[in-house]
Amino acid sequence: MVLSTKCKSCNANFEQSFVVVDRIDLAQKHGEEMGMICKVCGADDIYAPDDFKAVNNVKVRQYAFAAAVVLSLISGTLALTFLNQHQFASLLLTYIIFAVPLVIFFIYIKHDTSAIRLFNRVKLKGHNVNAKMQSTRAKVNISKVSQKENIHTKKQQKLPSERKSSN
Repeated sequence: MVLSTKCKSCNANFEQSFVVVDRIDLAQKHGEEMGMICKVCGADDIYAPDDFKAVNNVKVRQYAFAAAVVLSLISGTLALTFLNQHQFASLLLTYIIFAVPLVIFFIYIKHDTSAIRLFNRVKLKGHNVNAKMQSTRAKVNISKVSQKENIHTKKQQKLPSERKSSN
């Protein structure tokens, strides 16, 4: 994923590629503070994972689109030459074979766009990533039950031990 940030000294945008899914993954792999050097001014500054924003990698998308078009043309041409053109089923199969690389490209674009949205939506905001995870169970303090009346209903109630003796 390509992450972009602005230099703190000269406000120039610079991008760097990381193999991460979200900001938590970025903080776990590269630390909560990363030192980076600006290519424009040469300033060495420290950046937090929340300073980064995921952007589209234009070159990868262009190469993927070109590869999908070329594969589509090659597979469509091979399907036309090897399948009988007079039958409707073989013609339909040819169009399906022609469309498969383009469908795969659009699935890749959809997946990439959702990954970028996920990265930009979730921020750390001062959470300590390296701290131990807390249990999801909440600790509950149980108070003693009054033998005479329920506080909420103001009615007399019997304890389980009293219920057994009365039966």
